[in-house]
Amino acid sequence: WPLAFWVFRPLRDRGYFLSRALGWLLGGWLLWWLASLDLAMNSVLNSWLTLAILALFGVAAAIRQGQDLRAFLRANWGLLLGGELLFAVAYGGFVLLRMGNPDLWQLWFGGEKFMEFAMLNGILRSPNFPPVDPHFAGGIINYYYFGLYLVAYLIKLTGIYAEVAFNLAIPSLFALTVINAFAVAYSAVEVVKSNAPNIGRKGQESAALAPSPTATIEPVPLAYDEGATVEGEYRATVMAESPVAMAANVSGASDDAVLNSGAEPSELVNAEAITEEATDESKATTHSMAESTRQEIADTRPLSWTTGFFAALLAPIFVTVIGNLDGMGQMVRNLANMGTSQFQSSLPLLQPLVRAASGLRVVLTTPQTLPNYDFWGPSRVIPDTINEFPYWSFLFADLHPHLIGIPLAVLFLGLVLTLFLEMMTERRISWGRGVVLLLLFSLLLGAQASVNLWELPTYLGLGVLALIVAQFRRSGRIHWGITVGSSVAYLAGAYLLYWPFFSNYVNVGASGVGLVKTGDEPSQWLAIWGLIGFVLLSWVIYAATRPAQAGAGVAGKPIRASGVERWLAGVTTHFDQLPRFMALHRALVKGPTLGYLLTSALIPLAVVAAAGAWFWGRAVLALCLLPLGLAWLLLWRRGRAADAGSLFVALLTITGFAVLAGTQVVYLKDFLQGGNAYRMNTVFKFFSQVWVIWGIAAAIAVPRIWRGFVARGHGKWLLRGAWAFLFVALFAASFAYPLWGTPARLDMRFPGWRPPHGTLNGLDFMREGRFDWPDPSNTLELTYDWQAIQWLLDNVRGNATIVESSQVAYYREAGSRIASMTGISGITGMHEGEQRYGEDVGQRGALHREFWETPDLTRMQQLLTELQIDLVYVGPLEHYLHPGGVERIEELAARGELIQLFATERSAIYMVPGRLGQTAQGYFVPTPQQS
Repeated sequence: WPLAFWVFRPLRDRGYFLSRALGWLLGGWLLWWLASLDLAMNSVLNSWLTLAILALFGVAAAIRQGQDLRAFLRANWGLLLGGELLFAVAYGGFVLLRMGNPDLWQLWFGGEKFMEFAMLNGILRSPNFPPVDPHFAGGIINYYYFGLYLVAYLIKLTGIYAEVAFNLAIPSLFALTVINAFAVAYSAVEVVKSNAPNIGRKGQESAALAPSPTATIEPVPLAYDEGATVEGEYRATVMAESPVAMAANVSGASDDAVLNSGAEPSELVNAEAITEEATDESKATTHSMAESTRQEIADTRPLSWTTGFFAALLAPIFVTVIGNLDGMGQMVRNLANMGTSQFQSSLPLLQPLVRAASGLRVVLTTPQTLPNYDFWGPSRVIPDTINEFPYWSFLFADLHPHLIGIPLAVLFLGLVLTLFLEMMTERRISWGRGVVLLLLFSLLLGAQASVNLWELPTYLGLGVLALIVAQFRRSGRIHWGITVGSSVAYLAGAYLLYWPFFSNYVNVGASGVGLVKTGDEPSQWLAIWGLIGFVLLSWVIYAATRPAQAGAGVAGKPIRASGVERWLAGVTTHFDQLPRFMALHRALVKGPTLGYLLTSALIPLAVVAAAGAWFWGRAVLALCLLPLGLAWLLLWRRGRAADAGSLFVALLTITGFAVLAGTQVVYLKDFLQGGNAYRMNTVFKFFSQVWVIWGIAAAIAVPRIWRGFVARGHGKWLLRGAWAFLFVALFAASFAYPLWGTPARLDMRFPGWRPPHGTLNGLDFMREGRFDWPDPSNTLELTYDWQAIQWLLDNVRGNATIVESSQVAYYREAGSRIASMTGISGITGMHEGEQRYGEDVGQRGALHREFWETPDLTRMQQLLTELQIDLVYVGPLEHYLHPGGVERIEELAARGELIQLFATERSAIYMVPGRLGQTAQGYFVPTPQQS
C-alpha cells in the first residue's frame, strides 16, 4: 500500500483499496519477466522472492511517507475497516456461491473451463515462459494467457491445489472488482465542499488527514492562465458574469435578463467600446473573485470519511451485481404466458405487463408454478451474439480472459481519475512523477492487452483522450507535442513492458474488419442497456444544462468557463429562445477558431448523422450518436461544473457510446466469419467492456442527478417524480437476474451424484460421476479417470507428453480430460483450430487419430517415437471409442514395449521405456534429453 499511497495520492483512500490489484499485478509481472528471460524459474520460491522485492520497495515508501501514512490512518481508520468489510462480504458471498456449484464440467453448459483449466495447469508446470500448451504437445500457448498466469502466480504463493484455486479465483476476482469499483466511485462522488488543493506534501498533516479533492460542487480546478487564449471567446468576458451581460454593459446582469431585455443584437455590440468599458470592471471582478475563492479554500476542512461512502456503493452494484433488463423480461414473459388475459395494446410494454399481472394472479391463486428460470437466456438477448454482463460471467464461473480483466480495467479507470485530479490540484507535477504515471498507464494497458487482447483499442483510446482532456482542463489549451509524444510512449511502453508476450503471440483467427450486415433491434439492445443507458443519457442532459460559471483553480486562482461551455449552457437553458440566443452568439463571438466552430456545430451534425443512421436502418446507431455528440461537448468545460468527477463521467460516457456505436457499423473478422454468428465475439467482447466502464460512470452520475435535480430541483415536480419513478423501476428490475438466475445456475450441475455440499474442489464431481454417451446404451464412469488423474498429479513432475483419446470435444465427451486436469501435454485438444494455423492442427490431428486407428503395431510404435510420447492413457472413453487401439496397447505392454505404471478396473497408465526417469523422491520426470 505505501507505493499505492504515493501513486494514487489524489484519491480519497490514497490508493489503499486499489493496492491489492496493483500489488498482484506488479509481483506477477516481475516474476513473469524474469521467467520469460530465463533468469528465474516459475517456482514457489521465486514467487515469494518477487513479492519480497516488492515489499522492500513498500517498506522504503512507508518510511519516506511515514508521517503522512500515520496521519491518514488516524483520520480514516473507519474508512479502511468499512472497505475491508466490503471486500470480505464480496469474497465470502461468492465463495458460498462457488460451493453451491463447484463442478468444473457439465454436459450441456460446460463452458470453456476445460480449456482454461488446462492452460492454468500448463502454466503451473512451465518452468519458463511462454508456457507449454497442454492441448498441443511441444507447442506454447498461443493465446492471451497473462491473466491465467496471474491466477497461477497466486496459486504458487498459496500452495492451494489448482482444482480448488480455480473456484477461489472467481470470488477473488469478484471481490477485487467490488473494492476497485468502490474506490474509484468514492473518489469521484459529489460533495458539498472541496479540500485543500495541495495533497500529499510531506509534513502537511491536514492534507494527509483529508480525503483528497474530488468531484465537487465547489471544485478546486486548475490555474487560470491569464495569457491563455480560449477558443471562441466572447468579445468581452468577465469571470463571474454572463458574456451576454457584459456585452450589453449591464454589470451583474444574467443571460436571462439580457435575453429578455428586448435589446437587439446590434444594440449590444460595439466591440472596441465594450471591451474598454469592461476592462476595469473585469479586473476588479476577477480580483474580488480570486480573493473570495482563496478565502473559501482556506476555510474548508477535511471531509469526513463517511461522506460519499454509501453513495460509492452504487459502483460495485452497477458493475458486479445487477443484470440486464431481460432478466425481468423473462419473468414477465413467463407470467404473461400463464395468464388468461387477452388484453391487446400497441403501447410499448403495456400488453405484456397486463398479461403478466393476469399470470401472477394465476400463480398466487392456483397450484400452477412458474416454469424453470432460464439463466442462460439473458446472456443471449441479441441473436447469434453473446451478451454477458459481469454478474453473469462471475456466476457462470468460466475463468475467461474477459472476466480476469475486469478488476484490472477498473484499476485502469482509477489511474485515469488520478490523472484528472492530479492535473486539477497540483501546482506543479514533477517530471519524475509524470514518468511514473506514464509507465503505470503503459503497464496497465499492456496487462489488459495480454489478459484480453480485445481491450487494447478501447483503453488505448480512453487513455489518450484522458490526457487530452486533462490538459485542456488545466490550461485551456492542448499541447500537441506533449500529447503525441506521450501517446507514442504510452503504446510503445505497453508493447515493451509485455514484449515476451507480444513477440510470441500470433493472431491466427483475426482477418481484418468487416461491415455489419444488419443493426441490432432497439428493443433487444435496450433490454441490455436500458438502465445504465437511461442514467447516462439523463446525466448528459443534466450536465449540459448546468450554468457556465467560473470556478477556482490551483491556489485559488480563478478559472473561467470555456467558450464552448458557455455556448452549450446557453443553448440548453434558453432553448425556448434559441433564435435570439444564436443571433446574440453570432454577434458576440470574436474570431472563432475552426475547432470552436466544429465543436459548436457538433450537436446539429449529430442530429443529421443520427437521422442518416435511422434511414440506413441502424436505429441503435442513431440512439448512440445523439448523446455521443452532446457528451463530447461536456469534455471541453473548464468552469465550476467541470470538476474531475464530471469530466470523468463524460469521458466514460463518450467511450461507451463510441464503442457501442462502432459495433453497429463494423466487426472484427475471426474464425466465425461467414456464418450467422459472424459478429458474436465483437459484440461479446466490447459489450463486456462497456458494461464495466458505464457501470462506474452511472454510479457516479446517479447521486449527482438525485442531489442536483430530483431532491433539490425547483419546480418541474412532475418531471422529477417521473424520473425518480422510472429509475427506481429500472433499478429494481435489474435485480431480477441475481434473484432468479442465481439459483437456476447453481442447480445446473453435473447430473446424478453430487459431492457433499461445502467442497470447493472442482474435480470432486468425478469421484462418482457418470453420464451416458453417445446414447443411453453406453455409460461412462468418471471415477476411473479421476483415479488416474490423482495418480498423475501425485507422481509426475515436469512437462511430459501423454496420448489419450483422439476425441477432443468437451461439451459431451469430456475429451482431453487427462491433459486438461493435469497440465501434462496431450497430442491435440480443444480450441486449437482457433489458436493455430489449420495445417498444423490438421496434420497433428491426423497423426493422433492414426495412432488409435492403425491396425499395424509397428506403425503405432513409430508414432510413439514420432510424436515423442512419454505416457499412454487408457480409460472408459478410450475403451468405447478405440477398442482396437486399446488391444494393441495391451499387446505392446505384454511385449515390454510399454510399462504399466498404474491400473484400475477400467483405466491404465503406461510409460514408454526410457522416456521418463525417477527422482530420489519417486517422482517421474522427463529424462534430461526430453526436458
